[in-house]
Amino acid sequence: MIKKIAANKHVKNVSWNVAEAVLYPAALLVATPIYLSALGDELYGLWTLMTSIIVSIGVVNGGLADTTIKYISKYRALQDHATAQRIFRTTLTWTLLIALAILCLSPVLSYGIVTFDLFEIPNSLTQSTILYLNISFITLAFKLIEQIFYAYYKAYERFDVFSKASIAVKVGTIVLNVLLLLAGYGLLAVLLSTLVLSFLLLILVILKTGHETGFKQLMPLFDKNITAELQQFTKWSWLQTVIGVANSQMDKFLVASLVSLEMLAYYSIGLMVVNQIHMVLTTAASTVFPLISRMEAKNETTDTLFLSLQKLVTVAGMLIILHLHLVKEFVFTAWLGPEIFQRSSGLLFYFFAYLMVASTSVMPNFYLLGSGKIKENALSLGFNALVTVAAMLALFAVLGVEGLVIGKALALFLTITLVFLYLKKTSMPHLSAFSLFQTLLLCLAGIAVLAVDQTWLTVAIILYLYYLVVELVRKNSFAKKLFARS
Repeated sequence: MIKKIAANKHVKNVSWNVAEAVLYPAALLVATPIYLSALGDELYGLWTLMTSIIVSIGVVNGGLADTTIKYISKYRALQDHATAQRIFRTTLTWTLLIALAILCLSPVLSYGIVTFDLFEIPNSLTQSTILYLNISFITLAFKLIEQIFYAYYKAYERFDVFSKASIAVKVGTIVLNVLLLLAGYGLLAVLLSTLVLSFLLLILVILKTGHETGFKQLMPLFDKNITAELQQFTKWSWLQTVIGVANSQMDKFLVASLVSLEMLAYYSIGLMVVNQIHMVLTTAASTVFPLISRMEAKNETTDTLFLSLQKLVTVAGMLIILHLHLVKEFVFTAWLGPEIFQRSSGLLFYFFAYLMVASTSVMPNFYLLGSGKIKENALSLGFNALVTVAAMLALFAVLGVEGLVIGKALALFLTITLVFLYLKKTSMPHLSAFSLFQTLLLCLAGIAVLAVDQTWLTVAIILYLYYLVVELVRKNSFAKKLFARS
C-alpha cells in the first residue's frame, strides 16, 4: 500500500511541491538576518522595493502561464496531444516577444521609475538604483520565459520537474547571496549572481524540454486559430494577474511612499513570514488546478473534492499559524535578534490574523481557474483589490502601518464571502451553506484565539484542528479522488 501511494503521480506532485514550498522559505528565513545585517535597513528596504517593482512589471506575461496549463490540460483529457503542443509553442512565442520588449525598454523603465521620485529613495542611492533595476529587468525577462516551460510540465502534471529545478535555483541563489554578503560584497554582486543563475537555469530547462519533445517543438509558432481560442481565457487570466499583483504589492508601495525604506524593511519581515506560509499552502494545493480542468473536461463532479481540500488547506494554515503563535517570541528573537523582533513584533498579530483569512482563499482560486471560470475569478480579485486599497488608505490614516494589514484582511474576508455565495448559487446549489462557510467560521475562531492570547485556549483549538485532519483522512473523500487518477 505504501509503495502504491508513493508511486502515485498526485502524491509525488504534492510531495515535491511541499518540498519546494518548505525548503525555499526555510533558506530565506535563515538568510534574512544576514541580509539585514550586511545591507542595513535602508538598502534591504530598497531591495524589497525593487523586488515589488519587478514583480509588478512581470504581470505583462501573467496570463500566458495559466493559459498554458489550462488548455494543455484540456487537450490532454481529449487525447489531442498535437494541439496541446501547438498551444505550448504559441504561448512560448508570445512570451519570447514580451521578454524581448522588456529587455529593450529596461533602461527607460529604470530611469523613469527613479526620476519620477515615486518612492522615498535617498539621493545617494538614485544612480545605483537605476543600475540595480536594469539588472533586475534582465533577470525578469529570463524568468518569464522559464515560467512557460514550467507551465508546460505542470499541465502534464509533472510538478516534480518544476520543483526540482526551482528548489535548486532558489536555494542555490540564497546560498550564493549569503556567501557573497559574508565575503563583503554588496547588493550589486547579489543581483548579478541571481541574473547568472537564472540564465543558466533557463538554458538547462530548454535543453531538457528539447531533449524530451524534440527541439523542433520549441520553434516559434504563430497559430491564428490557437491564439483566437486562447484569447478569451488569456485576457481574463492576465487581468486577474495584474489585479493580484497590485493587491499584493500595494501595501509595500504605500509604506515606501508614505513612511520610509527603513520601515519597509521591518514591515517586509512580517509580510515575508505570511507570504512564505501562504506559499506552502498554495504550492501544495496547486496540483488540483490541472486535475479539476481534466475532471471538468470529462463532465465529472468536483464539489466533493473542493470541499475536502478547502477544509484541509484552511486547517493546515491555521495549524501552522497557531503553532508559530505559541513560540513566536522565542523563534523571532532567535531568528532576528531581540532588537529587530521588538521593532516588528507589533505587526505580527495583524499578519497572523490576515494569514488566517488568506488560508481560506487558496482553493477557491484554483477551483475557479480549473473549472474555466477565469472571468469570475478575475472579477473577484478586482473587487478585492478595490476594497483593499480603500480599506488600507482609510485605516492607515487612523491606525498607521497596522491599518494596512487590517485593511487587507477585512477586504479579503469580504471577497471570500462573496465568492462562496457565488459558488453556492451557481456551481454547488445542492450543498448546504454551512458546508461552504464552515472554513470562514473556523478562521474567525482562530483570530479570536490569537486576540485572547491564552496558551491553554490555543492548545485546545490546535488539538481540535488535528481532530478535523484525522476525520478528513479517515473519511478519505478527497484522497479517493486523488489516488483514483494516475
